[in-house]
Amino acid sequence: MQAANIRQLWRIATAFFMLSDVARGLLPVYIGVRERRRIMIKELILSKTSIPILKKVLDISSARHKVIANNIANVATPGYRRQELSFEEELRKVTDSGLAVDRTHPGHLGGETTGSVEPEVYSPDDETMPNGINNVDIDKEMAALAQNHLIYYVSTRLLTMRINAIKMSIKGRE
Repeated sequence: MQAANIRQLWRIATAFFMLSDVARGLLPVYIGVRERRRIMIKELILSKTSIPILKKVLDISSARHKVIANNIANVATPGYRRQELSFEEELRKVTDSGLAVDRTHPGHLGGETTGSVEPEVYSPDDETMPNGINNVDIDKEMAALAQNHLIYYVSTRLLTMRINAIKMSIKGRE
């Protein structure tokens, strides 16, 4: 699809959603088109998109990378207990922790949808010692590192695509 067609579709969708918001009473009729567009862009960027969740995914992935790197660095340390950060559990906390916030004015920003989830590092109850020194298995750690890298890479690509789409919609025709 050509960029001009995408921009035209975006303008039609913007007008449709603004009209439906006015009809539902979410935006007063007396607010001008520029003001409505500004409000919509704020909401698109800050609360109505996947951007806050992708940011949290990147934070969790970065923290998990540090934990895995620490495990790899201590592969030969006697008595070291490997640590983990459950990515899936932390992501579930992020997506389930949305707060319901009422807005008294259409210009007010909504609450943060990702909550304040902080990743927790824990040591699993794994007593096996694959290397005879501690419970760190270098092959499993390298596989976990590769998987975590893939999650981080995909998240950055999705975030970049989302931000570029927002930039393109703001720019409009040139």
